[in-house]
Amino acid sequence: MDNPSSSSPMLTPASKKRRRRRPGRGEPILKTAEQAEKDGDKPAQIGHNGGPAIDPKLGPWGKRGPNPAQIVATDLLTRQRHTCLVGGARSGKTTTIVRAIILRALRFPGSRHVILRARAVHADASVGLDTIPKVMSLFFPGTKYKHSRHPHNVVKFPNGSEIWIGGLDDAARADKILGAEYATIFLNECSQISWYTAKLVRSRLAQVVEGCTQRMFYDINPVGKSHWTNVLFGELKDPDSKQELTDGANYARMFVNPADNKANLSAEYLAELENSTGNYRKRFYEGAYIDENPNAMWTADLIEACRIAGGATDGKSDPAMPGPEEPEYVQTVVAIDPSGASEQGDKTDVELKPRNDEIGIVVASLGKDQRVYLRADLSLVGSPETWGKAAIAAFHAFKADHILAETNFGGDMVSYVIRSLDGNVPVRVVTAGRGKHVRAEPISTLYVKDGVRHVGRYEQLEDQLCAFTSLGYGGAKSPDRADAWIWAVTDIALQDGANNWIEYYRRLSEGSKAEAAATPSKPPEFGFQITPPSASAKHRVRVPDDISTLYLIDGTSLLVPADRIVEVSKEDATAFGLRGWERIT
Repeated sequence: MDNPSSSSPMLTPASKKRRRRRPGRGEPILKTAEQAEKDGDKPAQIGHNGGPAIDPKLGPWGKRGPNPAQIVATDLLTRQRHTCLVGGARSGKTTTIVRAIILRALRFPGSRHVILRARAVHADASVGLDTIPKVMSLFFPGTKYKHSRHPHNVVKFPNGSEIWIGGLDDAARADKILGAEYATIFLNECSQISWYTAKLVRSRLAQVVEGCTQRMFYDINPVGKSHWTNVLFGELKDPDSKQELTDGANYARMFVNPADNKANLSAEYLAELENSTGNYRKRFYEGAYIDENPNAMWTADLIEACRIAGGATDGKSDPAMPGPEEPEYVQTVVAIDPSGASEQGDKTDVELKPRNDEIGIVVASLGKDQRVYLRADLSLVGSPETWGKAAIAAFHAFKADHILAETNFGGDMVSYVIRSLDGNVPVRVVTAGRGKHVRAEPISTLYVKDGVRHVGRYEQLEDQLCAFTSLGYGGAKSPDRADAWIWAVTDIALQDGANNWIEYYRRLSEGSKAEAAATPSKPPEFGFQITPPSASAKHRVRVPDDISTLYLIDGTSLLVPADRIVEVSKEDATAFGLRGWERIT
């Protein structure tokens, strides 16, 4: 545990010939231990990690003060090398950790710290342009600092300390960041960061600064119980070997939730979280890890890794305009999964189930980066006129190419309804020749292959996806939202003649190697020649202990040997790497 009183470095007294600079209004006053004792100051404890005392008139938490959970959490951050804060949305996790890092930077001249997220654009927008300015204003008013965003995202303080901010998706910038050593490392939103990446980053927790203990912080909106943060901090086991940690005392976690931070949140926001359902409520209100089905095609971790921030939601901006993380779109579809439902359910039902299934209505687009983007879920229970108008409005708002509907369950009715309301809207109908879970399998493969993005959060649709298993659909009611999404992705990416690379993976996953390798007698159907991975190009991967058989992209299976190391194609190795498996060079 850090000992503020014994590890405090002494400040060199100012020369008698030099007039001492008077601190500005609200600026922290640094004192020697003797000065603090003479003035009757109590030794600073919470979150200070050593160093000279801070003026008690300002206090370590500014005028607003901390909530009770933040006091406990900040104290916990000082006690061991690795600390993870787990909890729901807007619970104060990130603010608490960023404040502790800034305090460490101010108290230890020349120290270097880094805050990392999965994507650089998230790190810049969320941490660099939002959290750090707010924390400085609330807790360190008057303290000078300089934030440079180019060529590298760095916050610099007059004492020579630095806080770097970055993403792990940009290889060049990540190499620059990971080329240095740090006194503090913070992995923000670990639900989007693999254990393989976390291990790589941990090796940089090595900067030696007198009096400053090295600390690594983590935070997460909890996902599935198999996530590495739960294994590491909850079970105190190594996420690779599943063996108990030999240094378990170096790991601790704490659960914090929105209710703990209610003084800083609106009553309406808390009520909305409290009234949410399913896995969304467990994750973002209760702050709990969720149970997982071992046969599930989708997991919360997998979906979270594919999420990006949406564009403006002020109701005034053009919804067809891509947000800052979205590419230019080349094709857009509004997909409808019709159920014929028109009666709204009983809202007193604890699970908020309608008496009839919903009409699934989603908007999906193909980006220039060849990924499929989920852009809107407009599903509802209503009359044909109601959902018809909603679909047509989405068609025009998102500048879609056509509306898509399944014929098996009302596709003809959809065509009639849409054309009766707007005869200029093209409608395409498709026929379901296979079961729901069979149609879903190639779509889940696209998630693993990093071919899909969710623009924002879609709690009900995502819960339905997580209920799909290799044995069938296990949800409480029909997966209308997920069905509409699956049809949309199929239409954009998996239909014969789809003009993008995803068709390549569909053919390989179905074992059509001969078709994929055939030399066409006419120009390539997809704009390029399809060839299977070279058998000679092998990449080594370490397989987790709980897996005995691997199913590869080419349709073959592979038994895992005793040493857990297998040789697979580059495409398979990339897919396994996205799951957090270790690649061996």
